[in-house]
Amino acid sequence: MTQPTDFTALQNDFGGPLRHERPDPPSLQSVIILLLAILSALMLGVSVWNLSADNPGAGTNLKIVLITCSAGLVAYMVNRFSIEKGAPLAALGFRMAGLISVGAILIVGAGMYLATFSGLIIKDIEYLRLERHGAALVEYAGARNKDSLASGRAGPAIRLVAADLNANAACEIRSSCISGTGDGGHGPVARLMEQLAARAQAIADQFDQGEAVREAALRSINQLAGEFQQRLNSDERNSAQRRNDLQLIHGKIGQGADALGEAVPVSLLKAYAEELKQGVSVPGNAQATSKLNAILRQHGTALSEILEGLGTDGAVLPEFPRKPGVADTLSYLSQFASIALVVLVTELVLPLTLWVFAYLKLYWKIETLGGMANENPPKPDPWDDNFAVHIPRQITNVRPPATTANRRGPGRPKKAR
Repeated sequence: MTQPTDFTALQNDFGGPLRHERPDPPSLQSVIILLLAILSALMLGVSVWNLSADNPGAGTNLKIVLITCSAGLVAYMVNRFSIEKGAPLAALGFRMAGLISVGAILIVGAGMYLATFSGLIIKDIEYLRLERHGAALVEYAGARNKDSLASGRAGPAIRLVAADLNANAACEIRSSCISGTGDGGHGPVARLMEQLAARAQAIADQFDQGEAVREAALRSINQLAGEFQQRLNSDERNSAQRRNDLQLIHGKIGQGADALGEAVPVSLLKAYAEELKQGVSVPGNAQATSKLNAILRQHGTALSEILEGLGTDGAVLPEFPRKPGVADTLSYLSQFASIALVVLVTELVLPLTLWVFAYLKLYWKIETLGGMANENPPKPDPWDDNFAVHIPRQITNVRPPATTANRRGPGRPKKAR
C-alpha cells in the first residue's frame, strides 16, 4: 500500500522548508501604463468608427477591432519597455537607451494623437464646413438677386424708350414732325421710326418676361437654401448619403442662381444703350437725322447711366467643400482645444512624465545610495515603480558549494568507518 507523501519533510536547496511565496503585487506604474493603453485603444476605436461610418459592415467592424487591438498593444509595449527598461538604463548612463525610449514614446504617441483626435472631431468638422457652405450659398444667391433687383430699374427706362419712339413714329406718320417735309404718311423716316419703336418694344417685352423668371428663380433658391439647412440638420447616420443629397441641392442652387442672373438681360440692355447713342442716318435728310439722333442719344445716355455698374459684382458660386482629412482637422485645434488637450495628455504628456520621474528617481538613488550599497543594501519595495532595478550590491543568496554532506541530503546517517 502506497504511503502518503509527507510534504513537511521536503526542503529546498538551502536546507530550509519549502514555502509558497506570494507573487509581488503589480506596481502603480505598471497599472497606470496598462490603463493608459486601454484608454488609448478605446479612444482610437471610436475614432476609427467615425472614420469608417460611411461603409458599415462586417469587414469594417473587423478592421476597427484589429486596428484598435494592435494600436493598444503597441502603445502598451512601447510605453512599458521605454519606462521600465529605457529610463533605468538611461539613469545608469546608457544614453542611447534614453534616446531610443523617448523617441519611441514620441513617435507612437504622435501617431496615436493624430489618428485619435482627427477621428473624434471629423464629423463635427464636416458639419461646420457644410454649414459654412450653406451660408455662402445664401450669400451668393443674395448677391445675384441684388444685381437683378438693381437691373430691374432699367425696366421703366426701356419702356419709356419704346413709348417715346412709338409716339414719335405716330407723329411722323400724322404730320411729318421729324422729317419736316410733307404732311405725314409712311415715308422713309416713318418706316425707320416704326422699326426703332418695334425693337424697343421687343426689348421691353423681353425685360418683362425676365422679371417673371427672376421672381420664380428667387423663390426656388430660397426654398433650396431651406432644404439645404434642413437636410444638414437631419438625423441621417449615413453621412455619405447626406453629403450626396447636399451636393445635389448645391447643384440646383447653382442652376437657379444662373437663371436668376440671366433673367434680366443686362448685357443686351447695355448693347442697346450703345446702339441708341450711336444714332442712325436718314439718307438725303440731314434735318431728320439730326432730330432723330438727338432723341436716340438722350434715351441711350439715360439708359447707360441706369445700367452703369450692373453685372460686374463678380459673384461666383462657392465650390462644394471636399471631405475633411487629418490635415484639415489640425486647422480646427482652437475650436476643439479641450478634446485636443485630453488626447494629448493621454497619448504623450503622461507617458513622458512617467519616463521622466522613473529616470529621476533612479538617478537620485544612484547618486545618494550608490556608496552605501555594498554595506547596507536597500530592501526591494514591492510598490516601488522600479523595484526590478537595484543598486549593485553583494550577492548574499549564493548557493553553497556541493559537499558530501549536502549531497547526502537530510536524514541520511554517516557511514561508519
